[in-house]
Amino acid sequence: MPKKPKTPVVPDDLLGQIEQLVLIAVLRLGDEAYGMSVFEALRTAAYPSISFGSVYTALERLTWKGYLKSHLGEPIASRGGRAKKYFRVTELGKKVLDATEETIRRARLISLPSTS
Repeated sequence: MPKKPKTPVVPDDLLGQIEQLVLIAVLRLGDEAYGMSVFEALRTAAYPSISFGSVYTALERLTWKGYLKSHLGEPIASRGGRAKKYFRVTELGKKVLDATEETIRRARLISLPSTS
């Protein structure tokens, strides 16, 4: 018998706009997904007015929810010995992103009432 997932993906787990954009950016950036690269990708490609604080808050919230995993890279001298924090999307994160996109797709099929 298959194990029940710890955190099922249900409609209550649908992502907000910034969370969805952050997950997509992390997926697209792959191994190069860290805070500033996600921020720059979103600011350049999709959301020019987004703030770094919004992106980093979303990264931390998505990690807390189990949709992202993070790890520290090697310390970098040019960063004062600080390491970059890298992110990757978990399987659960991929599922909730798919569920959110499917819900949006279905919502676009809603028939508008007749105006006659």
